[in-house]
Amino acid sequence: MPSASTEVDKQSSRHVTDYFQQIVSMMERKIRFLEKKKGKLDTVKENRPEEKELSDQQQASLAKYEEVVHHLDISKELLKQFRQISQDAITANKKQMRKYQTDQHEQELRRLQELLLTQDILSGMGDDRTREDFLNGRNGAITLTQENLDALDALYKMITPSRELEHGGGGKEEGGGGGGGMTYDEQLVSASENISGLLDGKIKRVFEIGRASCRERV
Repeated sequence: MPSASTEVDKQSSRHVTDYFQQIVSMMERKIRFLEKKKGKLDTVKENRPEEKELSDQQQASLAKYEEVVHHLDISKELLKQFRQISQDAITANKKQMRKYQTDQHEQELRRLQELLLTQDILSGMGDDRTREDFLNGRNGAITLTQENLDALDALYKMITPSRELEHGGGGKEEGGGGGGGMTYDEQLVSASENISGLLDGKIKRVFEIGRASCRERV
């Protein structure tokens, strides 16, 4: 699962990118306005009759011509800079997204590897010699009680759907899974929830051993 900090980083990155894109859009509108204003002033200057005096309004507008040109030049330069900053932000955001997707893929692979390892170990616990080793704490095995082994057997059933147990007897155990009158599709749903809980280390009792404890055992 993605961490909360990762989600916050993604949102912050998108907000920064959107912010600069909004600035670029605003600067483009301002430049269009200034170019339109400059165009009108250019028209007044070009069509100005030499013998005719301009109106007060026209004179006031032409007096601001240099100011308009100055603001237009500055706005164009700022637009270049903000476009570059916006492009850099987009590039950085794409890199971050690729890294996020790679991290997610690797995290899912680790979870699958842990699941396969857990199922393999639990499956091996069905071997009589292995069980004897754990019951007696020999050949490098930790000491487990019969109750512990029964709980691990139950955990194996909880994360391993079986068509043989579909609509079978022997009621449901705590935590679901393991048949107990459930259809195969219901077992799949229950097993998926149990697997997720096991890999996340959530504490839920499995008979006398917590699910998190079972995870540590295997």
